[in-house]
Amino acid sequence: MKKRSCQILEQLLYRGKNYKIEELAKYYDVSQKTLQNDFSDINTFLKEINIPQLTVLKSGEIKLFDKKFDEYTIEKLNKLGNIQYIMEKKERVNLIIIILLKESKFITMNQLAEKLCVTRITILNDMIEVNLKLNKYNIEVLSKPGKGIIAAYDEYDARCLITHLLFDSYHSNERESNISNVYFIKLIKEIENNYTLESLKNILDEIIIDKKYDFRNRGYYAILFSLFVILNRRSNEITYIEENKRYSNKEYDIAKEIYEILTKKLDIIPNKNDIHYLAGFISNKDILKPLINVDDYVELHTTVATFLYKISEQLDISLYDEYSLFEFLIKHLNAMAMRIKNEELLINPIYEQLKEKYDYVFKAVKENIRLIEDFYKLKIDKNELSYIVMHICAEIERETTKMRKPSILIVCPESMAAGQLIAAQLEKYFDFNIKAIITDSYEISDNLNIDFIISTVVLPRLKYPVLIINTIIDAEDYNRIQTIIFSLIKDYKKLKKSIENKESLTLPGIKHRLYQSINPSLIKITDDITSWEEVLRQGGDLLINAGYASKDFSDDLIKSANLNGPYFVIRKGVGLAHALSKDSNYESAISLTVLKNGVKFNHPYNDPVKLLFSLVIKDSKSYLNIFNDVLKLSTNKDFTHGVINAKSEKEVYDIIVKESLKLN
Repeated sequence: MKKRSCQILEQLLYRGKNYKIEELAKYYDVSQKTLQNDFSDINTFLKEINIPQLTVLKSGEIKLFDKKFDEYTIEKLNKLGNIQYIMEKKERVNLIIIILLKESKFITMNQLAEKLCVTRITILNDMIEVNLKLNKYNIEVLSKPGKGIIAAYDEYDARCLITHLLFDSYHSNERESNISNVYFIKLIKEIENNYTLESLKNILDEIIIDKKYDFRNRGYYAILFSLFVILNRRSNEITYIEENKRYSNKEYDIAKEIYEILTKKLDIIPNKNDIHYLAGFISNKDILKPLINVDDYVELHTTVATFLYKISEQLDISLYDEYSLFEFLIKHLNAMAMRIKNEELLINPIYEQLKEKYDYVFKAVKENIRLIEDFYKLKIDKNELSYIVMHICAEIERETTKMRKPSILIVCPESMAAGQLIAAQLEKYFDFNIKAIITDSYEISDNLNIDFIISTVVLPRLKYPVLIINTIIDAEDYNRIQTIIFSLIKDYKKLKKSIENKESLTLPGIKHRLYQSINPSLIKITDDITSWEEVLRQGGDLLINAGYASKDFSDDLIKSANLNGPYFVIRKGVGLAHALSKDSNYESAISLTVLKNGVKFNHPYNDPVKLLFSLVIKDSKSYLNIFNDVLKLSTNKDFTHGVINAKSEKEVYDIIVKESLKLN
């Protein structure tokens, strides 16, 4: 094939994107007719090796055979077609590291260049990055004139680095379902010795089914890749790892059981140090799914809402209607419960300073922590309690400060040292609140309270604005940073709202939304109800009479309000009462009572209530979607004003549908 034809085929095969002919024509700066000639060249080659030919659809999209081809096909393409997968620098660096940690003898730059199908100069340039990465794991590259280079390392550190490279490579670029990508296969083949990844995966799957383990996706692959590295490097002696330094009791028990079953199936002698390594690696990968099930999650939601409401009453500040705090606190509490059940002791290094400055918050949290303890059925110590206090204090600071300095996250995959250098440069000229410096973009969650991210590399699509800069910040970088700061200061509230609007609590694949869960028969406009008990009963009865809730649903709403107070009054004039209806055979549904004159619920801030939504919950997934829609709509003045002044239930329903659809 011609050179450009090879390049086009390589791009179509390995770059993980569906191209259109006009895109490729523009990329190669040629006409579409010229590209058609290249495609003919490619098809001649594909025909020779018995692979289906590419076609150009009417839409202009280029259709190639299934890209999830097997490893045999890749080798066939490489050998017969004289084309090679062109690795990016990061991929080459990782592969060089794997090769160095596999070789027991010196290897030359020319040998590495030949192995990676690049020039010697390219390898020399890549070695700068290789050394930086190896140094982070206390691994040194030794060189000897005339012989080449060799890696000097402790086996534990080598295993950690190799396993992390596998783990990170597999989860990068959203390729979790495509284990057959070329670069990943190259890594696997370099590590593979006696045991294939596929064979270990099959055994691990059997163990998980037999033992009824419930792992997160990340946890599953942490275990799989750890075992793959352990078993293929068994000939290397590993340094003894002391217990409880790298893992919790829970991780050790899981690691020990899986490892012992696996070695028995493979008929090999178990090694205690391998168990320590496996436990050490998986301890940081959040392997287990949450402690609570779907129905419990609804109860947890209500518990946290009540907890925040009662603290708000004592501190005279609104906390319970901040949904970002709400969700973040739920995630924190689940992690806390896992730590306590695993007997992991967490020490807060600023406990005393925190208690001295926020003693009034400590008292409020301590008085109401029983709600959380009763839900999880565990005792929360002072250190864990102090971390809950920190979440509350952070929200108080945000509420009581009109304008805060911009909060940022620095992402620098090169090294932590490079990230610190960027931070030092930024602090010299800007008043930033640097939340964290990280080297792995996978650590970025959707619940960070930041304004934007500063990164040295392109990141996957995130909810936060991302600014790409150089490690050594130049004048252009400073100008771009200044521009984004100016936009924050100029219209901070507008920017904050636009960022928040990107946040979606909607769960993929779940269709339950507010407008899908209500109809005109579940809406009631009234001006003659005067008590909050009557309002709750009216909303509940609408659902009962329509067959969406059991007969005691209205009583449950009133009982909950009597017990916990009006925590469900989530916005000024808006309430969202909710309860489980386990006897219902229907999906989650919601009613709306429009109170023309308003009714007081004895809420310290949000009375009188003019819109009361009453939600019967079948499961937490639909509950969260509907809850999120109500939260967003309740901040929309056009929506609330339109509903309150509507002349009929049908008009209210039409407004709900119109405004709800804008949220999707």
